[in-house]
Amino acid sequence: MRKLCIKRQNGVFAIEFALGFVVLFMFTMLIFETCRVTYISAVLDYATAEAARDARVQLSENKEFEKYKNIKCDDLTDEVERSHCHRIQQMGKDQFSQWYYQFISTNAGVLWKIFTSESDYTLKVDAYLDPVHYEKNIKSTNWNKATIAEYTVTYTYKPMMFKWSFLESKITRKLLAVQDTALFREKLKG
Repeated sequence: MRKLCIKRQNGVFAIEFALGFVVLFMFTMLIFETCRVTYISAVLDYATAEAARDARVQLSENKEFEKYKNIKCDDLTDEVERSHCHRIQQMGKDQFSQWYYQFISTNAGVLWKIFTSESDYTLKVDAYLDPVHYEKNIKSTNWNKATIAEYTVTYTYKPMMFKWSFLESKITRKLLAVQDTALFREKLKG
């Protein structure tokens, strides 16, 4: 009688293992996604602060726009350079955005390139001549005279495990910076 009971339960262990493995795998992916969100948030915080600092202390204009100004980006053979060219031309003469993008490109690190995509983040920099213009939301396009800048970086987070659009969310970082050297740029040019 005892032999019959053992033979009836031969597949129970396999079923328990299969169900347990699915749950273990799901929790592992949940932990991975949590770590990924934490990493992306930390990089955005760091990059926004450092790039804003870099942009505000620059005494000269970024030369990237002049390099790609008259080039047809689609004619470039290297995919990375083509993407870089499109991004620079899209920013135009916005010096704040160019300094930020250069900082991200050179300092982001290997994990940033693995975990993210360039098309997933956007950068918006609004420059203001003084606090009164900031309060009234009167933006300036003159990089040399802007004494205040508001940096807004938005990253569209898309989970790696579940690619449904309703799970996408935006991670936004804003930074208001006083452009210390704006007062000296005009004098140094002359």
